[in-house]
Amino acid sequence: MNIKHPWENGPIDLIEFAMSKLDTEDEFSHRLAFIVTDIAVETLFKTYLLLPEDILKTNIGFSARKKFVKGNFHDLLQGIKVVTSKVNREDLYDIQFYHGIRNHLYHQGNGITVSKEKLEGYVKLSVKILNTLLGVDLTSLLEGDSSPHKRIDSTLEKHIKELSKEFDAAVRELQYLAKLIIENIEPKLVLPSTMSKLQSLSKEIEISNFHEKLLSFRELINGSIQNPEIREWLLGLVVERVDWASSEAISNATFLLELLDDPVKFYFLILGTFYFPISDIVKAKEDLTNYDDISFIDSDEYHVLGLYSTAKLLLEHYTQPTSSYAYYDLGVVKRSDEVLPKLADLKNKMKDWVSQM
Repeated sequence: MNIKHPWENGPIDLIEFAMSKLDTEDEFSHRLAFIVTDIAVETLFKTYLLLPEDILKTNIGFSARKKFVKGNFHDLLQGIKVVTSKVNREDLYDIQFYHGIRNHLYHQGNGITVSKEKLEGYVKLSVKILNTLLGVDLTSLLEGDSSPHKRIDSTLEKHIKELSKEFDAAVRELQYLAKLIIENIEPKLVLPSTMSKLQSLSKEIEISNFHEKLLSFRELINGSIQNPEIREWLLGLVVERVDWASSEAISNATFLLELLDDPVKFYFLILGTFYFPISDIVKAKEDLTNYDDISFIDSDEYHVLGLYSTAKLLLEHYTQPTSSYAYYDLGVVKRSDEVLPKLADLKNKMKDWVSQM
């Protein structure tokens, strides 16, 4: 499995969760997994229908596709039929059948069960549709042990322990380099007092204090950032008047406030936008404005912020207690093997930058 785009993560996570329940004999787990599979299919259809036109290769406009997404499950199916011929009609009929079972499970609840065969059938169909629409192939996780959580041998256990050490070292080094570079370009941002203020702004964000926090953040930006280009770009994302702001602007401002819980993430937001662009999607500040939701950069490798966040999440996974590594999620191992080379490349670029300071 090779995740290439941030929009793939939602349906993948849901399908992998359902797959993890295939080997259980618990009826509640089967019901839950079946409902989650249905949510995964719905999420997959919505994700696909809202992709840009140049990716879908369709002449169906975004507004028309959005109407399908805002409707019920039947409308979603109709949208898929209109927008693409990739999914054969028999599979869509099967999905309708499984969705009907899901409705019984969801609305009638107690005493309603679903057979393991039907659960397996829906999960396998969701894997097929995921591959058809987004090109993500999870079939290897269905072979042998149907769960992505597999018993591991000593070689894999050794590799997992090495990955844990590598991610610990990588995150520490990225944090050090980010602080070092920011100290050179915007020294006030690494002052302990500033870092404390940044973190405090991320705590207990509510409607009653949202406007006040935004004003405090704007004041901090004005007082701490010397580079006028960086300062004006950030002020453009942190709205001054909530009552006049668009939904995208409010969403972006909330995203930025929540980001401040880890000041290094804020540093990487600046570094990735102005100094270390890593993809064709996000090349410069013009690509990240309040016209669109920018939060996607925190979840994938389109931006160094997403790369750093991914490394932190993987490190947290490795530091969680396990049963002596008796079982492990092979998807995490594969993902780790994909991310490490990208981390190494970023570290080398940052080291080169530091050497020229």
